[in-house]
Amino acid sequence: MKIEYDAHVISSSTGVNNINFFFLYSDPAGKLLYTSRDERADGGYAKYHVLNGNIITFLRDVKNGPDGTPLDELPGRVRIRHCPGFELLDETYAYHCNAGVTYHCEIVREGTRISFSVDGNLLLTTEDPSPHSSGLIGLRTFRTYLWWDNIRVTAL
Repeated sequence: MKIEYDAHVISSSTGVNNINFFFLYSDPAGKLLYTSRDERADGGYAKYHVLNGNIITFLRDVKNGPDGTPLDELPGRVRIRHCPGFELLDETYAYHCNAGVTYHCEIVREGTRISFSVDGNLLLTTEDPSPHSSGLIGLRTFRTYLWWDNIRVTAL
């Protein structure tokens, strides 16, 4: 499976420019996510951790930069998680994640391998020892105003 999308942060009240992409999401009990949507109506992040799926978080690393570093010079941070359990599979500090920039993101899942690229730059590859075989995609952010466009999911 290959997922491509563009993301563009307009502003972020915390400066982190938080972009989350959920994929292969489903209910472990087999219920349709649509029928249980009211249980997640408040958008509480932990409510997504008990579902099946993977989360890729792409954001700006504001916590680990040297004091006085301009925000636009701070590195990006990418995390790939497995749910249920919100298990961190891998993370890296690379590239950048700035407001006012349109990023072309690509997620490739082949077997147990998940890779994440931005603007043609491979930022992270990891293994998911318990990969999910099907599910929905979802978009989420935290204290960030942004838009997504050109979302495409392709079977490989």
